[in-house]
Amino acid sequence: MTLLSLLYAAGALYTLWQLARGWRGLLAERPTPEARNLAGLVAFLLLTPPAVYLHELGHALAVRLVGGQVREIGYFLYWGYTAYSGRLTPEQQWLVAAAGPLVSLLLGWGALGLGLSWRLRPALNQVLLLFGLIQLLQILLFYPLLTLANLGDLLGSDFAVLYSPRTPVLAAVAGVVHLASLGMLFLGLRLPAVRRRYEQQIGSEPLAEVPPAPGEQTVYARVFTGAPVPEPDPEAPPPDQTAIISAACQLLSDASPAARQQADAAFSRDYFGVALRQTLEAVLAAGRGQRAATLYYQARALLRETEAVGSARYALALLGLFGVPRDRELFERFATVPVFTRVATGGLASIVGSLETAGEQLLPRLHGLARVELVELLAASAPSLPLARRLVREGLEPGYEEQLALAIAREARLAEILAEQPPDATLVDRAGVLLATLATTAVHGGPAGTLNDYAEAGLALTRYLAATADRWDLPQLVRLAAFAAFLREATRLSTAEREQLLAEVDRRLADPRWQGVVEAALATASTAEQRAAALAAARAIGRSPREEVYRWLPLVGDDELSTLFAALDPPGTGEEAARFAAAAVARVQPAGEATPPACELALNVALEALARAPAAALPLVRLALQGTVRNRSKALAVLASWPAEARALVQAEVRTLAEHDPAPSVRLRARDLLAS
Repeated sequence: MTLLSLLYAAGALYTLWQLARGWRGLLAERPTPEARNLAGLVAFLLLTPPAVYLHELGHALAVRLVGGQVREIGYFLYWGYTAYSGRLTPEQQWLVAAAGPLVSLLLGWGALGLGLSWRLRPALNQVLLLFGLIQLLQILLFYPLLTLANLGDLLGSDFAVLYSPRTPVLAAVAGVVHLASLGMLFLGLRLPAVRRRYEQQIGSEPLAEVPPAPGEQTVYARVFTGAPVPEPDPEAPPPDQTAIISAACQLLSDASPAARQQADAAFSRDYFGVALRQTLEAVLAAGRGQRAATLYYQARALLRETEAVGSARYALALLGLFGVPRDRELFERFATVPVFTRVATGGLASIVGSLETAGEQLLPRLHGLARVELVELLAASAPSLPLARRLVREGLEPGYEEQLALAIAREARLAEILAEQPPDATLVDRAGVLLATLATTAVHGGPAGTLNDYAEAGLALTRYLAATADRWDLPQLVRLAAFAAFLREATRLSTAEREQLLAEVDRRLADPRWQGVVEAALATASTAEQRAAALAAARAIGRSPREEVYRWLPLVGDDELSTLFAALDPPGTGEEAARFAAAAVARVQPAGEATPPACELALNVALEALARAPAAALPLVRLALQGTVRNRSKALAVLASWPAEARALVQAEVRTLAEHDPAPSVRLRARDLLAS
């Protein structure tokens, strides 16, 4: 089963790659064969793992409800198990066994019900329906058949317990539910009405045409009945969505050939652009007066009622054509949803008079991906200098720095702002954050834009260094270290420019005044952010923070341990390794506790650091052999690299795992270790 899970996991990675390339196909009104194939892969390879986890969670919850203790939940993406202890009656064991299949049944029937009743895009409906069908077939057919075929594990399977002779009445109940579910499933698959509904939901048969009203284009009549709008050319790159609104506004006010040509160029590349073009043609053909008013109120009603992305975009774009002040609240609300940010900003711009004004009002209110969308939109519009300053000052947001930094630096004229005299201290500080973010991204790699992608990187760095010549604080030291690391690997700067900047940065880093800054930071750091900054500053000047790290180890949460243990960088043998091991043992097993707490990360990080120091790491290995599945697996992996005489010290514990561990993967790893 583990090998099969690995094969499925490889298929899931392939599916994620396909999804990244073709996710738009899942949102099309007429999905291509490739999109339908992708829907099937998503339903099986991507949605099955969370369903398996919920199945095992159902078992675990039932164990708690009947008074047992959950020892472990084994989760291998496409199969799992729940190990528990406690004296349970046969009836209680039956309830525990039934809980997992019950969760799978609810997931299956729920997905089928939603897929048949909830109108999404055809391919998304197909994902729901296939996922529901897969869940029901797995729990009603394949799992019971595997139970019958694999007699060695018969007593440990859910269905062996459900149909156990020890609980005849409950076994009969299970049989009735099982057969009834199978009957309902196969009857539903054969009923013509259900099949027709299935075909309609996945878009395999055309929806009924709606006759056009007098003087209207067919598409206009169909849009507000939920019928599909013709798809745009998938090969054409989508334009800026605010350009669609702008072209639509011009077409509504001026039906000249030039306006129609501009609208055609913008509308033909976007889903709601196609809908807008055809709707506006209907309005223009029927006259602007009452028809335009009707269109406006229909758009408001559609926006209130719809949950579909395409329809909401369409309604927002329609409202943007009219520029009615009372719609301002609607646009501001929808702009906070990332997928609507651009079109809502464009609609708001039609009310307040300009994209810049709308952007300035929205910038402080948008967060996360919505902030990213807005900043990219404003940056692409060549903002005025006041807006460029505001983007530098307020554009970055914690957690999204990498997505935002390049757009702000490139389009908000960062180098020009840094040349202003006298310098604005706040702007200079935010510019330093931008440049350090881009430098760090360049060193560590990743999909985001870097300082190598910024054409004026050398000029901006030169001006930033000139503006901060007298700055001696911790953030500045961390930024200088980031600049130095970048300049040693920079690929876009000229050799002379790079060497000149690197010499200046190294000269500043060598200044003895930084010693006092680092010492103060190490002495006063009390939060995770402060400790991380202090460690980075210590690395920048070559100062070992060993004593401070040992002082912090008992105080920090698990998420900081990797950073602290990496800062220690203990040697593989000797007194330092022993001290490191003692600190790790104290961290994962507080005094007075006989067994280690669930500190997976702490234990595994420590084991990794001491993998080649058997004498020091032996206490940690013994703790890990009593820990969670991940800890036990990690300990066995470490033991595999030790010499035979060191492994012999824990041979009894390894043999116990090989014979009695509830996790098959741990048993297999322990047996392999003994055999070697």
